[in-house]
Amino acid sequence: MERKKVALFREDFNPITNGDVDMVKQVVAKGLVDEVWMVPGMQHQFDWELVDAELRIDMIKLALDGVPNVKLCREEIDFPGMLSQYDTLNRLRKKFDYDFVWLGRSDLCHDVIKWYRFPEVLKMVDFIIFEKKNYPLREVENMRIIDILKPSAKFISSAGVRLRVIEGTSIREFVPLPVERFIQEKGLYTSVDLP
Repeated sequence: MERKKVALFREDFNPITNGDVDMVKQVVAKGLVDEVWMVPGMQHQFDWELVDAELRIDMIKLALDGVPNVKLCREEIDFPGMLSQYDTLNRLRKKFDYDFVWLGRSDLCHDVIKWYRFPEVLKMVDFIIFEKKNYPLREVENMRIIDILKPSAKFISSAGVRLRVIEGTSIREFVPLPVERFIQEKGLYTSVDLP
């Protein structure tokens, strides 16, 4: 019997965007993996302020409602502190006898060499990469990319969404409608302290 193949999509999702949803839907539709696990981080790697984890989880659930083969992984949310990519992978590999794949954008090819114990991470997982404007694919020794995909949704970073909220500009084309409503109802991202 083949081992289950699971793509880990590790982001802050502060908030989840249409670009994030597009990535998940494409990977599921192409059958590249059996499941996609959304892995929201508890802390931002640069110590930027994040809205409450449970609010981000609510937005993930709203955005991906009805998308098959997608699960929420609370590994980092429930851990007291910050986990590196290496730590998260090790913890999940001890719990599950699955083949894990890392899902990310092409800027990941520029950043992966900065990851804690990155040579070991590259031995643990394959990668599915989505092209990102201004971040050409970069070859990283021992990085196994199993597929390179093109985004079909208009891209904006979560920081770009937050800035639009602060400015009072519409975010409708950048986040799913239920997420837009949730942000408005909860009054999220109205503080200028959020980068």
